[in-house]
Amino acid sequence: MLDHSSGTPSSALRAVALSCLAVSLLAVTGCSSTRPSTGAETTGAVTPGAETTPPATSTPPAPGAPGPITAGRMLGDAVAVSSVTDTLGTYAHVGLSPQAKAAAFDPALVDPDSEKGLFDAARLASAQRWVTGFIASETLDSPALDVARNYPAWSARAEEDSVAPGGSALLDAGTDGTNAITWNAAGTNIVPRLIRDGGPRMTRETVDVTRVYPFTDGGPGPAIAFFVTAEADYRVSDEAARAYVEARDPTDSAATRERKTVPALYDGTGENSFPVKGTLVYSVVQRESSWRIAGVKVTYDTPQTWQK
Repeated sequence: MLDHSSGTPSSALRAVALSCLAVSLLAVTGCSSTRPSTGAETTGAVTPGAETTPPATSTPPAPGAPGPITAGRMLGDAVAVSSVTDTLGTYAHVGLSPQAKAAAFDPALVDPDSEKGLFDAARLASAQRWVTGFIASETLDSPALDVARNYPAWSARAEEDSVAPGGSALLDAGTDGTNAITWNAAGTNIVPRLIRDGGPRMTRETVDVTRVYPFTDGGPGPAIAFFVTAEADYRVSDEAARAYVEARDPTDSAATRERKTVPALYDGTGENSFPVKGTLVYSVVQRESSWRIAGVKVTYDTPQTWQK
């Protein structure tokens, strides 16, 4: 991630730093991310629980278009917006709540060192609503979140509806096996199999904009980088939690540790919460009447701690 230290460089160094920052924010082939850890990392896909439920009977919402927000169940900064049925069952897909702080543009968050006059307040506000809406509904709750086979169809829609022309590399898996556009994509299994009971797959979601950086260097025209911290507490059954822990460490040391430190994963009752937190930078450009993603950088925070 970028250095956000508060030191004041000389004007020459500041100019170089700003130029490098702009280039890195809009780089569509250099997106990176790091996988969250439960204490032991392994390679290969994790498959906690077989997909034995009937095939999907409804089409997952298109990226960036979660549907009209209704008076659904509130989940922190998110709200349930639609019902989706996939190969694992039915769940309530979420979108950003209109009451969320991230839904409202704050001029104080615009970086004083960014380029002035590229966008007026209305366009900055529009871009922020689009970005935070995408993060709430797709980064944190995409149809591919815990079903890798859904990723090809999801990424095809994302390339058409949400990614800037020429940015298809953003939809490729990163060199470390993860994907920056949507968590747990392409079979990387950052999160375990999640509960399907008709309700949301999470109990809480937060999206917080920390910095807004308009710029031009390094890309095709003006762009805006939004620095965001995002969190989600995902709902996991005991069976899926155990499978996730045990599959990530074939030596059984992880399972042994979790049995001692989080016995609730093995008590056969209730459900478990798996929190994931990350720092995200989404750069967007305007294409006709819509915003499109031109660059992404994601860092997942560790460690992840199970909760009952």
